[in-house]
Amino acid sequence: MEAGAAGLPVVSTKHAGISEVVINAKTGFLVDEGDVDNMAESIYRLLANPELAREMSRNAREHIAVSFNMDQSIERLRILLESCVINGVNGYDVPSQVISDRRPAVSLEK
Repeated sequence: MEAGAAGLPVVSTKHAGISEVVINAKTGFLVDEGDVDNMAESIYRLLANPELAREMSRNAREHIAVSFNMDQSIERLRILLESCVINGVNGYDVPSQVISDRRPAVSLEK
């Protein structure tokens, strides 16, 4: 994420949540884990084609700015926490005092 925010194209493996941050062939390249040949080829493509690297750099910076800004992160966290409060976490009830005062009280009893 930091590389994209800095305007750098990324070459990475398709691991965990990386594909949410790197859009293959648009903001960088994603390769299968252990595929060192494809990794090397992707790095070479960026080095050999500065215009492609510049385009991916612009795309990466824009993608991060639009998709991972503070307001969106706070909203995602609010939704997650609200879900935990309403549904409980791993079968445990959440104390009523943590329920947002913007919402009517919700019974958390099982």
